[in-house]
Amino acid sequence: MDLSKLTRRSFTKSLAAAVGSIPAAKLGGGLVRDAKAQAPQAADKDEVKIVKTSCRACIHNCGVLAHVRNGRVVKLEGNPEYPMTKGAMCLKGLSGINALYHPNRNMYPMIRVGSKDENKWKRISWEEAIDTIARKLMDTRAKYGAEAVFCSTGGGGNPAFRSISRFCNIFGTPNWYEPGCAQCYLPRTLAYGIMYGGPSTSIADESALEIYVPNTPMKSFVCWGTDPSYSCPAGGGRAL
Repeated sequence: MDLSKLTRRSFTKSLAAAVGSIPAAKLGGGLVRDAKAQAPQAADKDEVKIVKTSCRACIHNCGVLAHVRNGRVVKLEGNPEYPMTKGAMCLKGLSGINALYHPNRNMYPMIRVGSKDENKWKRISWEEAIDTIARKLMDTRAKYGAEAVFCSTGGGGNPAFRSISRFCNIFGTPNWYEPGCAQCYLPRTLAYGIMYGGPSTSIADESALEIYVPNTPMKSFVCWGTDPSYSCPAGGGRAL
């Protein structure tokens, strides 16, 4: 995209389209609309409907069966059809129901009114929020340059993971990082490779795919200081 032709108006339109494609539960670091309005409605108030979905708490995206009664999720369990976990779920995934209905969750955009020490806010519309963000971004770029903008996002479980880097590319700033991978997986994997020559520290990666093959000859398997069958079923735990 020619940055010289990128106006505030066109930027606002493109940003609105991008934001519109992101699930509300992940927007803005956890902004969600009313969960009750988003949940499917059961035909009978006592009927429990099973909805197939997936967990986005991490990069594995495990299969989940959501039990819905009266339009509200009452239980989460693993989907046995998902080949990586075969019905298992870690504690982080199971706690997703608490995050969905937490009383302190953000349900709509808020804007500060007054000084920071007053901690006063007012509710605004999604359109006003997007326009405010777009205007400030364009003003910053015009005054200080695109590199004055720094972007970050959550880990691989974030559905907006790839779109953030694409936004930075279009906007013109190279200043983007993803802390879940940059501070956790990559340093661990690189240091392990330098010290021991490999393989990867994650048994779910390409260096250990043989554990998923039932006829792989294996007499013993040593897990040092970890139990992926409990803490990370999708990361090779169920294969073990």
